[in-house]
Amino acid sequence: MAPSNPYSALPSSPTHQLQIRLPSSFSSESSSSTSSSRSSSTSSAYPLYASSAPRRPRTCLPPKSLITTSLGVVALIALGSVFAATSSAPVVVQHRQMVQEYILGAGHRLKSDWWGEGNMWWNSSDDTTKQEEDLTAEDDPQWQQDQPSQLSDSDEDAKDETDPWVSDDVSGEKYQEEVSTETSRLGITTVPCTAALLDSFQNPTFWLVRELSPLNYEVGPRDLSAVPEAPCLSDAIFAARLVSVSSSTRKPPLVIKSLPSPVLPEETSKPGFYPLLIPTNLAIPEAEYTLEVRLDFGSLPGAKKGNVCGVESENCSGELLPEGDYYYVGQKIEVEGGGRVSLGMAGTDLKTTVNCKNFSPFEGYWQGQTFHPTPPSEEGHPSPCNLFTPTFPVPFARSASSSNTDPTAGHFYDEDKDDDESPTQPSTPIWIHLIGDSNMRNLHSAFAASFGEGGGETYWESGSPVKNGTVSAISFRYSSGSSPATTALLATEDPDVIVTWQWWHATAHDFDDNAAELAWWTNGTLGEFVKRSHLRDSLNSFGKQFRSDVVQLRPTRTYITLGSHSEDLTAARQGELLDIYFGAGEDRDENEAFLSPEVMELANVKYFTVTEVQSRNIPLDRFPKQDLVRNNAVIEAKNELLRARKELEGRILDVEKLTRGITETYMKVGKKPDAVHFLKFVYHEWARMIWTDLAA
Repeated sequence: MAPSNPYSALPSSPTHQLQIRLPSSFSSESSSSTSSSRSSSTSSAYPLYASSAPRRPRTCLPPKSLITTSLGVVALIALGSVFAATSSAPVVVQHRQMVQEYILGAGHRLKSDWWGEGNMWWNSSDDTTKQEEDLTAEDDPQWQQDQPSQLSDSDEDAKDETDPWVSDDVSGEKYQEEVSTETSRLGITTVPCTAALLDSFQNPTFWLVRELSPLNYEVGPRDLSAVPEAPCLSDAIFAARLVSVSSSTRKPPLVIKSLPSPVLPEETSKPGFYPLLIPTNLAIPEAEYTLEVRLDFGSLPGAKKGNVCGVESENCSGELLPEGDYYYVGQKIEVEGGGRVSLGMAGTDLKTTVNCKNFSPFEGYWQGQTFHPTPPSEEGHPSPCNLFTPTFPVPFARSASSSNTDPTAGHFYDEDKDDDESPTQPSTPIWIHLIGDSNMRNLHSAFAASFGEGGGETYWESGSPVKNGTVSAISFRYSSGSSPATTALLATEDPDVIVTWQWWHATAHDFDDNAAELAWWTNGTLGEFVKRSHLRDSLNSFGKQFRSDVVQLRPTRTYITLGSHSEDLTAARQGELLDIYFGAGEDRDENEAFLSPEVMELANVKYFTVTEVQSRNIPLDRFPKQDLVRNNAVIEAKNELLRARKELEGRILDVEKLTRGITETYMKVGKKPDAVHFLKFVYHEWARMIWTDLAA
């Protein structure tokens, strides 16, 4: 039986469809013929790096905005001529560079005729009816949304005989020719980003990681005698990590340490050369490591700022996605000399009895199936700390003998006690409330699995632990060591820990509705939540009831993540969405916001950053071009904006850093490789982050 929709109580709003006007000369026939001929025979100035990877069809339609761009260029040239007459030679050079960036910066971003096929939600399984194993990838069909249909050439509204882009130049060759002519007239030697050049940049053999000095590297073109001065050479994206080396006689647990992605300095005299420095004071076990550098994208403009479609785009999907043959590569680049390095600290220097207190900023390394945090100290040095592993009964949870008569008692520490004294036991259960998508559902399962004896009871809103379509869940842990079997027993014993999960994620549309939905699931008591989520129906069918003091319980912690389903939400628009959540900006009152300071305090809200993904595993036949928006460069840029929010100061748990560097190794493997879900032990370590936050 399909689960009830917990959103039925929310106010409905009309659906707004975006109407796109296409040039009358555009037809599906020309589209398909264009998309199927991805310059496989195009001659390259750099034949050594011609790509041998499978090519993905792309279509190409020069956008109207480029006509506006060309008019602006003419104005800039005229202005520059006057300016140059009264300026020194260096200023003239600067002027030429400005015009160069203006012309060529837009030249490699052509508009697409592509339309999304099907829904935009990720699902790694084709079977949405059977019960799946724990922690699997899943579909959420009730939130799928239709994509707009393509207008036909016969649509009168789509015709515009005065439109200058009603032409046969679908491939953009005339535009590239005009750009080359204009740059030659200006004396600019930079070449445009042609399909052949882009094809070269996306081949790992084009690049080489050079060792400049010990632990000091640089990623750049392999052939230094023929480095193209193309603007898209500065839009390459790389990932780097250290992986421990095992010998034939000794195979200790694998150590993985992520490194900052190589990026160009803001002011550089070497475009296309990306510095990579390995810190000498890394807090990792002393061993021999291999430096791995992967090419994610040979070029992807805007990704490093989280705005692949530009800052003005309403969303980043369909025809708004950048045109050109951009795609995720994900292959290793050769490291000069093999990339073997010996570094790290002795084991005694990494041992500590101190639990972590702060999760933003956050760093660490993986050793086998365990994550070891090494967040920076106030001085900026790595400071090893531990994640809390609960041994029940935990000192800050209620015991079986705790009083049930005072629902207002504090959850954790008695403020009158000294810091070195034991915490007081609360009289009411700890309630952990998780709000997010399927990764949070997996976290809920992992957190419930950490309960030990007396735990593990989980109820789903449908009365069944079927993953696909499930939107909420609740689990209990009883300090007596076992769950009471009857309603009568429940009347005399409450659980000591309760964890709930509710499906939700940020969207790129209907911001007010999205914010209202988040507030709906955040601002309420436990009794209100189980009613809104229809969990009460499931609990009643099992004879599970709460005492009155538990019904009025507010969350000990509410953990929220924007989720992995908002890939079409640009970084710029994410800022606007967060403004609506928190009532920031002009004409807004934070005290009347959906997540006002009062609501944030009542629900004890904290935010998780979004976890990283493995773009290689996205099924592009079902979700075309999703690798352009669902990749780690975009995720990291959007997470950085989340960390910078003043409303979330002290409220961030940077789980992105927990997953950085492991998407090549620890992604879930089922019938198909998973793009967004991890192996079980990754969620167990995430659950330990929550326990540590509770104990802090």
